[in-house]
Amino acid sequence: MQSGVQNIQRMIEGDYQQLQGSVRLALPEGLCNEILIPQLGSFYQQYPNLRLILNVSSRTTNLTRGEADIAVRLFRPKEADLVARQLTRMEMGLYASPEYLQTHGRPENVSDLMQHWIISYGDELAGLPENRWLLDHVAPSNRVLQSDSTTSRLRATVCGLGIAIQPCMLANTNPKLVQILQDASLPAHEVWITYHRDLRHILRVRVAVDFLITLFGA
Repeated sequence: MQSGVQNIQRMIEGDYQQLQGSVRLALPEGLCNEILIPQLGSFYQQYPNLRLILNVSSRTTNLTRGEADIAVRLFRPKEADLVARQLTRMEMGLYASPEYLQTHGRPENVSDLMQHWIISYGDELAGLPENRWLLDHVAPSNRVLQSDSTTSRLRATVCGLGIAIQPCMLANTNPKLVQILQDASLPAHEVWITYHRDLRHILRVRVAVDFLITLFGA
């Protein structure tokens, strides 16, 4: 009964044919700020009556409960009532600023990380594979900053605070960052787009999904 009511509500709230209104999108902070935001101008030029409502919380949104229309996730969704497609593979790398490397030297191998200042993830993201890899190779006393904010870690790295793991798709386009230890075998993430199957015929949702697929090169 509840599922039927939710289906009717989705149909009432979303006009299947009108390319206007809002689409609620949940995605990781770094992908939002560094990949999506710079391209929103062109999206709105093409679809001036659409609006995106962004949720960049690190918490996984529940699409079945209608907490968002579309989500970009760093893992494959398993819910049976969701449509999912892999967008890309997000490789991770170690990065530092030229100023940091000039002051502290450039590590030549992974064991050298023990001698360097490190920026790591905060408590909520501490269990992610790349952060566990990092903690296995650094001295705890040299962890100068811990943050769950991708933007904060990126900014701290640019400012020369230390070495950090960053998504290559974000860091490689930043002229103020240098990738180091490129032979290090770091865990990567699959990037998936997903939405509730009840929304697949709503035109504004399909347009937003197609935009994201193109944006991430899937």
